[in-house]
Amino acid sequence: MRERSFLVPILLLLYGGWIFGLHPGQAHACSCLQPPPPDEALRQADAVFAGEVTDFRIPAPGNRATRFDRYEATFRVTAVWKGPDSDRIKVLTADPSQEMCGYRFEPGIRYLVYAIEMPEGLGTSTCSRTAVLDAAGYDLAALGEGTPPPSARRNVWLMRDGIVFVVLAASLPVWLLLRQSRRKQEER
Repeated sequence: MRERSFLVPILLLLYGGWIFGLHPGQAHACSCLQPPPPDEALRQADAVFAGEVTDFRIPAPGNRATRFDRYEATFRVTAVWKGPDSDRIKVLTADPSQEMCGYRFEPGIRYLVYAIEMPEGLGTSTCSRTAVLDAAGYDLAALGEGTPPPSARRNVWLMRDGIVFVVLAASLPVWLLLRQSRRKQEER
C-alpha cells in the first residue's frame, strides 16, 4: 500500500507536466542586456545623433516580406555627437514587434539615436539607448552639446554674413549722405 501512495503523486506530476507541455507559453526572441551608460554607449556606437523622423518605411506585404526584413527610418538631423556629418540619415531596424527587438519609429517624433554600422547601413534596436528625445534628458546631459548638421552650420554662416551685408548696405547711404553734406559745407 505504501508503494502505491508514493506512485500516485509521481503519476500526477508526470500527467501535469505532459498537459502543460502541450501548451507552452509564448516565447519572445528579444532579450536585451541593460544598455551601458551614455558615455560608454557613445564609444560603442558608430553614430549618435538627434533628429526628427521624416519617414518610416515598412517592407511591402506583396514583396515576400518577412519579419526578418529591415525597416528604414529617415531622420532630419538636428545634432550629431558621432558619425556621419549629414543633415539626413537613414537607420535600419528589425521588425518592431516584440520578437525582433526592432524600434518602432514614428514620423514627426524626435529621437536620440545610438546606431551601429551594419553591412546594409546604420542600424539600431530597442536594446540600444535610442529613445524619444524628450525622454533622453539623462543622456543629453551626459553627452553635452552636439554639433549642428552641415545645413544648420551653413544657415548660421549665411545669417552672420547676411547681417554683416545688411549693416554694410544700410550704412553705405548714410556714409554717402554724410560725405555729401561735408562737401557742401566745405564749398561754403
